[in-house]
Amino acid sequence: MLHTRIVVIAVSMFAWSAPGLAAARDSDTPAEQVRDALDAQDATLVLERLRESPGADAGLACVEVLMHEQVLGDLWRPPPARDDATPEVAAEDRARRDAGLADLGAEVTDLRAAHARCAAQTVRARPNASERAAFAARSATLDEFLALPEVDDDALATLDAPSELRIDFHTARELYDACESVPPAPPERAPLPGWRSTPVITSGLLTFMPLLGFLIVARTQHSLDGGFGALGAGISGLVGLTVGRSWLRGGSTLVWVGGLLTAGVLGTGALTLALHAPRRTHVFGVSMLAGGAIDLAWWIGGVVLGRRDAAAHEEWRRQLRPTVDVGSAHATVGLRGSF
Repeated sequence: MLHTRIVVIAVSMFAWSAPGLAAARDSDTPAEQVRDALDAQDATLVLERLRESPGADAGLACVEVLMHEQVLGDLWRPPPARDDATPEVAAEDRARRDAGLADLGAEVTDLRAAHARCAAQTVRARPNASERAAFAARSATLDEFLALPEVDDDALATLDAPSELRIDFHTARELYDACESVPPAPPERAPLPGWRSTPVITSGLLTFMPLLGFLIVARTQHSLDGGFGALGAGISGLVGLTVGRSWLRGGSTLVWVGGLLTAGVLGTGALTLALHAPRRTHVFGVSMLAGGAIDLAWWIGGVVLGRRDAAAHEEWRRQLRPTVDVGSAHATVGLRGSF
């Protein structure tokens, strides 16, 4: 049971440290959630996020238009009827066709409603004149489709978005950012280089390999001196996992915690060597000191990088500029900047 507990503790510590490697950006505001959904190119998710998004309804509807076009383009189109089909197969085809036409009709209705709301958008930079013309032509086509008493194959072909209408997610992102009352996107910080994960990865290896050796030695009762040395290296490696996180923009608190843990490892190693104890205890102390030296190097590097990150963050913060947009019926206050 001892070796199982040690492995569980080691895996838990590594799992706690691993999320820092992803450097994923959390979406705190509804506007940023919409932008993340647009960047992920998920039309259905964008439509869900738009319900909670700030901004004028007409401007958001222009984004809805492009997203509904994406959904409409992915919907199933009923194939032509088969002349050689048996009555049973023909009945199944008709039922499938009716269900498909119902889905298409519902999506076209939603798309046409979004077009109507988008048309109420006041004159702004986006949508521009060419986009407005493409929206108007598309609205007319949708009206004709909805007015048809019966949908044939030629009518289904008109549901494909025309080439004049750009429905890509990049255009949708531009329309969203230009939407009235939507706060501007915050300036993005520079991504961390890959080498910053070095202490976490190295400490992980220095943790599991020695601990595995200790478990083997403890199980066979062979050469416990080496086993205690492996145990000391594994414990210092666990501390290295925590200290190494300070390389990943860990913050001042993590730096202080890492410093205390490093001091504890070095102090334990020195105290163990000073005791009049069996050889295996001294081997344990030597391995703790050796691992503590590596932890100390990680900690010093974390302090240096933390100060550099703090200066870069301060520069990033100074790039922010307040913006005020006042119109006849609205007033928007936001932040704008670049990094």
